Amino acid sequence: MNPLDIIFPKKCALCMETLSGDNNFLCEKCEKDLPVMKHICAIENLPVYNDKTLSVYCALRYTGTVKKGIVSMKYGERPQVAEFLGYMTYEVLSQSDIFDYEFSDFDYVVPVPATKEKIKMRGYNQAKLIADSFGEMAGIEVLDNVIIKNSNVESQSLLDLAARQKSVAGIYEPGDVEKIKGKNLILADDILTTGATVIECAKILYKAGAGLVVAVTASTGKKDI
Repeated sequence: MNPLDIIFPKKCALCMETLSGDNNFLCEKCEKDLPVMKHICAIENLPVYNDKTLSVYCALRYTGTVKKGIVSMKYGERPQVAEFLGYMTYEVLSQSDIFDYEFSDFDYVVPVPATKEKIKMRGYNQAKLIADSFGEMAGIEVLDNVIIKNSNVESQSLLDLAARQKSVAGIYEPGDVEKIKGKNLILADDILTTGATVIECAKILYKAGAGLVVAVTASTGKKDI
């Protein structure tokens, strides 16, 4: 046993129970109850910009311990949850026959941005941490600050896609986009609800000259997939 494990015991990323054995992320209970998607393709060929479309792939259902973990990641100063979510997103996609790409097809992973205020409050952008973990596993470089988020919006949990698209219109703008021209990109986020956020971000990437944009999210709250 590593002596540091005695002083600083490893905790389950989702429930914070002390880990035993060789487990690095989850306790046995959370691993057993992990709500992995049976069919990871949440939405295909969403119209985005001109003839450009977006497909979105999700790894886990936003329920149970995953929901608790994401809430604690956003509001409880637990960035280690993001590392786990990036790892799981990679694992699920790499073993799926629905994700119809090779990771080598992509040039960069681009995280969905957060406002400076949210980053200051949390200490991090959780989508960036998920992208870092996912990108490390997939062997894809992460590009941050490609998209800038200027303002926050009110809770959108009860809005449909059209209403959410209206609410997010104009709050994102292009940042450092020079490197993405002609490149294939993975857009990474923590959760998919209706798809309005990833559609708006993909629109910015396509307008800046990206070749292909595919979105991956660690979880989804959609019940119809």
